[in-house]
Amino acid sequence: GEAARAVADSAGEVADRLNRTIIERECAAYILDKAGELGLEVTVRVETRTEGNGIPVPWSAELTGSWSQALASALETELGIPAERQVWNGQETGN
Repeated sequence: GEAARAVADSAGEVADRLNRTIIERECAAYILDKAGELGLEVTVRVETRTEGNGIPVPWSAELTGSWSQALASALETELGIPAERQVWNGQETGN
């Protein structure tokens, strides 16, 4: 009845949140690896959105560090996060 449905719904929500967290973490790890290959130091936070099929996909990324065309392109081609959904917070290097 009602209770079973409520439990199933909240279990579904927990699974969604778990999937989102895992995907966000995986994408962030991927970006950090990529940045490392390019010799960049960045911190990153990825946000997902759930598509019509219920599967969370990487939606936007917020990075702190020096902007890199190579990394920006990788975000777009590999993760499907276009430039307009990438936020780069330039880190001022002490000079």
